[in-house]
Amino acid sequence: MDKANLSAASTSKLLMGHIGSSKLDNHIDKAGYIKLIKALGRGKKGSRSLTVNESFQLIHGCKLGVGTTAQLSAALMLMRVRGETAEEIAGVTLALKQSVDPQWQSLNITLDWPCYAGKRDQLPYMLFCAKALAQQGERILIHGDNRILRHRHHVGDVIQALGIAEVNSAAEAQVILDRDGLCYVNADKLTVFADTFRELHQQLGLRSLYQTAIRCLNPANAQLGIRSYFHSGFASQHIKVAQLLAQHVPASRVLIFKGYQGEAEINPRCSTKLFISPWQDIDSQSFGVNDANQVLSINIPTRLDMLQGDKLLAKHLCANWLTALVGSNTGDLPAKVDGLDSMIESAIDINERIRAKAAIESTLTALNLLKNPSLVLNDARSQAEHLTDQIFAYLIREICSLEQVNNPERIDSPEQVNSPEQTDSSDSINRSETKQYQKLTSRNKQEEPANAHY
Repeated sequence: MDKANLSAASTSKLLMGHIGSSKLDNHIDKAGYIKLIKALGRGKKGSRSLTVNESFQLIHGCKLGVGTTAQLSAALMLMRVRGETAEEIAGVTLALKQSVDPQWQSLNITLDWPCYAGKRDQLPYMLFCAKALAQQGERILIHGDNRILRHRHHVGDVIQALGIAEVNSAAEAQVILDRDGLCYVNADKLTVFADTFRELHQQLGLRSLYQTAIRCLNPANAQLGIRSYFHSGFASQHIKVAQLLAQHVPASRVLIFKGYQGEAEINPRCSTKLFISPWQDIDSQSFGVNDANQVLSINIPTRLDMLQGDKLLAKHLCANWLTALVGSNTGDLPAKVDGLDSMIESAIDINERIRAKAAIESTLTALNLLKNPSLVLNDARSQAEHLTDQIFAYLIREICSLEQVNNPERIDSPEQVNSPEQTDSSDSINRSETKQYQKLTSRNKQEEPANAHY
């Protein structure tokens, strides 16, 4: 899984520049801007969706001062009620991209990793994947926004604890990437529109196509990219957006999937269908290939059927608990968990290590297929497991086997789930006491707050 796997054969067709020759019109006046709003709001029979160029002008005109925030808000709500089209998302993405400092495109990024959803009740394990790939020679740009969806836990809140540097400019990113191969930037450092759309989101209480467009930004024109979504059925829209963008910007291969609670991470507790577009260099005999759309579909099976143990509490969902999972001394838990029974904390710690390992391996498997779509699934998974064992040995060394995890009735004593350091004090816990930890099933999902907005 080293950088050599990003072979010339798999990327040559992605580096040829623009696929299409479509041009965007940067000129628009106030009368033309009003016509865009009218096109969206003429009623059931008279209204229509915007083209790529028109949706580009909608955002670009606002930047020029031709359009007002009120007009933009009205347009966003009209599109939201009707349902945004791929053309509208692509146009907004291109307008956002035009507002990005061109210096970002000189960073030679190999993987664009947008993380905007945030997770509700799990830790951001995909950050471990990014660190692992960076150690293998990849240059990875993570971007997100920890100022939106406050009820969720964003990667921007924990990156510092994991040694991932946050940058504020392309110049800073160049230095960090040359040193670490990995950095994070908040969206408001990429585009001036981030603050505008965040404020509109908070005022209106509604998500807009911005939440999808910002994921497709790819500010550095990376060769590979990730697109995750939360609501079912968005895969086809993301595929079409990627194809439309390829007509205007340098082509890239994207991995599209329903993320773990919407975040750009594979959920190991359910089957996940991956879509990779385009697939130009893939053998025509590969299964799951749609010749018409140049899209490869691959199904990653469930990694964990169930787990023994409670979900993390709200106070566990912060950076020092995340670092405790990978600390060299697994017996030392963060001070914030003081007050809970030490054996319960130990069990949660073990369960969380199991989840982390499964999520890391599943996500790395998907990324292996993105880097080299001609790989068979078993090979991609074997490479992911090898890299996890190699780089995160301290994370997994005390984890019981996945066979035991998926068959919790076989776990007869705490010695089978606790580390050797912990077993000396756990002899007094009998099997009935270990059963107090609730099995995690789909019925145990944490509910969203009533004021949650997507």
